[in-house]
Amino acid sequence: MKLSNIFRRIAKNLNDFAKWIDYKSYDLSFYKFTDCFETIHVLSQYIKPRILCDIGAHTGDWTYIMHKVNPQLKHVVLFEPQKKLHKSLNCILLPGVQKVIYPFALGDKEESNIIKGGTASASILHATSNQDYFFQEV
Repeated sequence: MKLSNIFRRIAKNLNDFAKWIDYKSYDLSFYKFTDCFETIHVLSQYIKPRILCDIGAHTGDWTYIMHKVNPQLKHVVLFEPQKKLHKSLNCILLPGVQKVIYPFALGDKEESNIIKGGTASASILHATSNQDYFFQEV
C-alpha cells in the first residue's frame, strides 16, 4: 500500500472521528485539525521535542512525519509489541536520530496478554463497535 493512501486513510478516520465528536456535542477544539499533517504542523509550532516516544508505533509513520517536521528531534523510542512490524520500524530512516525499539505494549500493570487484531488498531483491550467503525480493515 502506498504511503499516500495510508495518510488519506488516517485523514478520513480523523475526519470521521471529528464528525462523531460534533455529533456527540463535545467541545474539544483540538479535533478541528482533522488532517494529520496539519495537526503535526500546528503542534510543532508550539512544541519542539528532542525526544519522542511513539507508543503503539505500528510501522512508525507518525515518527517519520515528526522527524520531517521537527529537525530538532534527536532521540526516538518506539514501543510496538507486534513482532511482524519490527522490520518496518528498523527500516525507518531517521538521519541524526538515535532510535530504540522496545517489543512491548505499555500499561499500568505488568502482565502477559494477547493482542487482538493485526492492524493499526490492534489492542489488548476488547474492541467496541466504535473501533470497528473508525479503524476498518484496509
